[in-house]
Parts: sequence; C-alpha cells; structure tokens
Amino acid sequence: MARLTDSTREKILADFHIGKSQNWLAREYECSPATINKLCKGVVSKFKDKVNTVVAIKTELNSESEYQSECFDKEVNDLLRRKNLVYGGVERAVKKMNDIIASGYVEDKINVGDGMQKFENRALNTSDVKNAIDGLDRASITLGVSDRHSNQNINLNTQNNQSTLQRTINVNPTKTLINAN
Repeated sequence: MARLTDSTREKILADFHIGKSQNWLAREYECSPATINKLCKGVVSKFKDKVNTVVAIKTELNSESEYQSECFDKEVNDLLRRKNLVYGGVERAVKKMNDIIASGYVEDKINVGDGMQKFENRALNTSDVKNAIDGLDRASITLGVSDRHSNQNINLNTQNNQSTLQRTINVNPTKTLINAN
C-alpha cells in the first residue's frame, strides 16, 4: 500500500471533519482502517454539527414553496458573498499596511500645477503609524481576530459585573461596604 500524500491526508481530514465515518474513509481512500484511525486519532470533528444544522434547515425548507427555498438560498449566498468581499478587502488592506510599515515609506500626492499630480515617497511619521495601528485594530475586529469592542462582549461583561455585584449584595446584606471584584 502506497504512503498517503499530504493532499490525500488533507482530503481525509476534511471528510472526517464533516462527519464521515472512519470505515467510510478507509473504503473511499482505499487504505486500512488502522491508517485512518491513526490519522484521525485525537481529532475532533469540527463541522459535523454544522452539517446536521444545514440538513435540518434544508429539510424544513422542503415543506415550503420552491420559491421560498430559492429566496432563502439566494439570501444566504448573497450574505456570504458580501461577507467574503469585506473579509477579502480587509485582508488586502492589512497586507498593504504591513508592506508600508515594513518599507518605512508612504506615497504622497503632490500637485505640480495645471491639475497635474505626481507621487513622491516620504518617510512615515508618527501620525502615519498611528493611523496604521488604528486601521489594523479595526481590521482585527472586522475579521474576528479581536472582539474586545463588540457590543456582545460589553453587554456580557456588564451582565457579569451586575451578577457579581448582586451576589455580593445578597451574600453580605448587612455589610455597608461592597466588594465588587
């Protein structure tokens, strides 16, 4: 039996992550169940629940009109397309900012008269670096790398703080000083 290529390993793990059984993988990729078991050992199926959720949604849509199902699919695909456009644009902007920071220079537009303009390189200043850092910070929030500013976290923290404060008040009702750690 030939060794598995990196590409085949990747395909096996992708199928495993969507919920394919190890026996199915062994038959499909024509290798021993022991090889599949060794490859999948300790790996948790990432998308099996998501696949089941999509199947449940599609099953529910089967009871609706064909037009309703098409509208649903169109809306989901449109939202995904827009989200991918945003992510792709943000990733390109982050790459460009990294390139500018690495070079230490930025291009400035200079008017040379009669509506003519040219570009000249100039060294980055502190304002440029601050703008790049702010841009990277906003990009990290957009891409979900950093969610510290999201309303959900603020609300969750507020709820946790109120809950802690409420527990402190309930546990120590006779104390006048409240410890809100």
